[in-house]
Amino acid sequence: MGKILLIEDDGAMRELVKEKLCNYGHDVEMANSCTSAMSRWIDNNGAFDCIILDLNLNPKGLDSKDVNYYFPVHGILVLNKICEEKSSEEVEKIWGKTFIFSGFNDYLFKKREEFEHYSKLKFHRKERETSISDLVVKVNNFIIGKG
Repeated sequence: MGKILLIEDDGAMRELVKEKLCNYGHDVEMANSCTSAMSRWIDNNGAFDCIILDLNLNPKGLDSKDVNYYFPVHGILVLNKICEEKSSEEVEKIWGKTFIFSGFNDYLFKKREEFEHYSKLKFHRKERETSISDLVVKVNNFIIGKG
């Protein structure tokens, strides 16, 4: 069905989400950091139907000024890097197909003025198994055109 980029640094969480998405027939590319996410994006020419992003990624490999500016939501840096040198239409499409999967949603809403595209994102928490299942169902519905 759909091709999904899953960006999550917790290995057990990444495998669980991937397994559930694969049960729906989706092809899932996994990344465990900002730098590996960028590599997956480039390797696949950005051809993803959906991006699932953990905001609290390990900042290893990032420039220290980026680490400080984006703390604790380093995942936003991935989207900003992906969107560099893209038209505003391309940027809207990328942000529009991104699902945030994090416990930092409250922080992000408090800091939303720093993230001009926050209203385009679909937010989900990763606190309970049921929220993972909800996320997977919402991503599946998004890909098949029901979401």
